[in-house]
Amino acid sequence: MERRTGRQAAALVSWSSRRPASVYVRPAISRNVPGGAYAVTKQLPHNGREFEYRIKSASEEHERVVRESELTKA
Repeated sequence: MERRTGRQAAALVSWSSRRPASVYVRPAISRNVPGGAYAVTKQLPHNGREFEYRIKSASEEHERVVRESELTKA
């Protein structure tokens, strides 16, 4: 898997605190993630492999943390 630079990551998930980006999650086999669109609420620091993001679904009260490789544009 290629490593994305900050600029490439911003192109995939361009978010701001005013208007979060909408994304879909490609769940890993081991995760039980409901389908539907999620709003990106925060970009977390680079973990050495890829960026991670906090996401929130309108149908859930809590936020989830996902890797960038698990996200697609909505």
